[in-house]
Amino acid sequence: MKKIKILLCMILVGAMMVGCSSSKLDDEYNEDVLKKDAKNVISMLLDKDYKGLESKMSEVMMKEDAINLIKDAWEPIYSKIGKFKSEEKIAVVGNKGLATVVILDEFENGKCKFTISYNKDMKIEGFFMK
Repeated sequence: MKKIKILLCMILVGAMMVGCSSSKLDDEYNEDVLKKDAKNVISMLLDKDYKGLESKMSEVMMKEDAINLIKDAWEPIYSKIGKFKSEEKIAVVGNKGLATVVILDEFENGKCKFTISYNKDMKIEGFFMK
């Protein structure tokens, strides 16, 4: 239950950050690099490479044991939506010094939207699935 509460808080904070901020990407970020890295992160998730995914996270995310929260949230989603088919959309926006990549992917039995926020060191500060 505690993990679910933490995950919900992370989602709420992420939604507030996106909703209350400018969408202009800071000059320190490269949109192509962000897109490529986010696609790689999703590939790690699909391959269940949780150690690789964890290595991409910020210290804050690691302290919150985010990798186990992501794993616990992802596995039931994946069992429901099935195998990956294709990427439908990808967008990059800025929000309060962070860069957020939103990817909509199609799976056998549905779609999943991934929202991945990066700090200036290209470490993941937020990871959400819907």
